[in-house]
Amino acid sequence: MLHALLHHKLDESIPVSRRLEDAVTSSVFGTLLLAGAERELAAWLSDATGPNTADAGIRGPLRNAWFWPRLALAEPDVVLHFEDRVVIVEAKVASDRHDLSSDRDADPEDWTSISNQIERQWRCATAANPGPACPVELAAAFRSSPPTVVFLVDERRLHRARPEFEETMNLLPQGADLRLLTWQSLHRQLVRAAQESGRSFWRTSLIEYLERAGLAGFVGFRPAQLPTADAADAIQRLRWAPPRRVGASWREMASLGPTESRCSLLNWSIRGGTPKRSPQPACATGGRDPIHPSDRIPQETTE
Repeated sequence: MLHALLHHKLDESIPVSRRLEDAVTSSVFGTLLLAGAERELAAWLSDATGPNTADAGIRGPLRNAWFWPRLALAEPDVVLHFEDRVVIVEAKVASDRHDLSSDRDADPEDWTSISNQIERQWRCATAANPGPACPVELAAAFRSSPPTVVFLVDERRLHRARPEFEETMNLLPQGADLRLLTWQSLHRQLVRAAQESGRSFWRTSLIEYLERAGLAGFVGFRPAQLPTADAADAIQRLRWAPPRRVGASWREMASLGPTESRCSLLNWSIRGGTPKRSPQPACATGGRDPIHPSDRIPQETTE
């Protein structure tokens, strides 16, 4: 968020979708950089895939970083200079590629005729002069290291991002290093790291931020979301349909854990694993079946 504020990316004159996009970009990359998480950042970017990624791994320390640097007719979101390459990140959250409208045919020698946003960034990075407003250190990095462009998108929008990626790939020179990456892959990486090496303040905060931003990847069910082993065994024995009468059949059920009750087992729902709340406990309804009809699994029948 700090870098978005410094670069005036959160002004009310900017569309809401762009402000959200820039806020997420600043918060995620800014946190990784301020926390000194260079290895995590390099590992995440190395997960990006593309047709020319035979040597996909990013090696060496991070030398420098720029947020929204001004190039000639292009302004990428983040540029990272590693020892072996310069990584240009074009980040999207709830929007598509921001192309320019042009009535002229594209001319590789005339940057003003190129409308594709990522192609313009590539041309600037590989040009002899990336632009008069380009930072001096970044211009030197472009001259000394090959560029890699990462198209960073929401995993839920891959069906829209992949055609844009392939279209851009066809516009770039043969051998250009263009890669596709998702925000959710970072979330999964951070969760695995927290499980293996323990939680840290910045990692925990970033995991929660991605989850609140709707950019969390599936990492399996958490223990709190599942019934206890004894309760699951009892549910399986009853085929998800408890008997309608209270009698000796209940005494045949497996004993529940000390923190569980038969009421909570009867109200357990396969839609999330949390008990249904009702004014009257299910076990006090005279044995009526409290399980919602949509939660039932059809019983096997024999002819």
